[in-house]
Amino acid sequence: MQALRIGPLLCVAIPGESVQEIGHEIEKRLVRRGGADDIWTMGYCNDMLGYLVTERHKLERGYEPQAYRNFEQPAPFVNEYQVIVKKAEEVVKMV
Repeated sequence: MQALRIGPLLCVAIPGESVQEIGHEIEKRLVRRGGADDIWTMGYCNDMLGYLVTERHKLERGYEPQAYRNFEQPAPFVNEYQVIVKKAEEVVKMV
């Protein structure tokens, strides 16, 4: 993951397609830190690991949580919601 600040804009780059809830959580947590008027979370950046979903999505058993096979992954990701949000907080500290 990467973060880039362009004036009042903070961009958080995610290497996969994350569900809307992940982007909203990143925005909610980072807006508290100030320094940016707008926060954009962007998927498909530098890689496409697969779909990044919440535990609720896994319980619903839709297409995205089961699509790991299409991305040559041996198993579904574990706790990607928490991992992506935490990593976003870490990379933003560096910009």
